[in-house]
Amino acid sequence: MIKVRILELEEEMEIVTNLPEIPKKDDQICCFFNFDDFRVCNIISIRYCLLNTGEFNEVEIGVLAC
Repeated sequence: MIKVRILELEEEMEIVTNLPEIPKKDDQICCFFNFDDFRVCNIISIRYCLLNTGEFNEVEIGVLAC
């Protein structure tokens, strides 16, 4: 599983989860923000985060609600 941080860019909400694979830009993803705020979102950006040792840490996915 891959650690993923999903960031809703307009309202500055985020959720951290694990996904079996990294989606692609322009795909859609469904998320619960704040436990009860369900949204279908378009993926706008994908950023791979590395530690200063060069090891893979997590993926940040920037989304906008549809």
